[in-house]
Amino acid sequence: MANMERYNEALGRVGNRFQFTVLLQKRVRELVKGANPLVRVESKSTGPIDIALQEFLEGKISSEEQETTGKEKKK
Repeated sequence: MANMERYNEALGRVGNRFQFTVLLQKRVRELVKGANPLVRVESKSTGPIDIALQEFLEGKISSEEQETTGKEKKK
């Protein structure tokens, strides 16, 4: 239940469910490939989705970064 509350809080900041999903998906892929978390991880069992969500809630990643990255790739 707590994860759903955190998800809804984060989704409210972006407003667009698709954009938010793409943002989280990109960061989760980076974490799975070995990127270091940008937030303190409480437990080794914390999954990449939870880490990416926490990073977003703490302002370590943002939807603006995703928009900029997407625009650069289109050029």
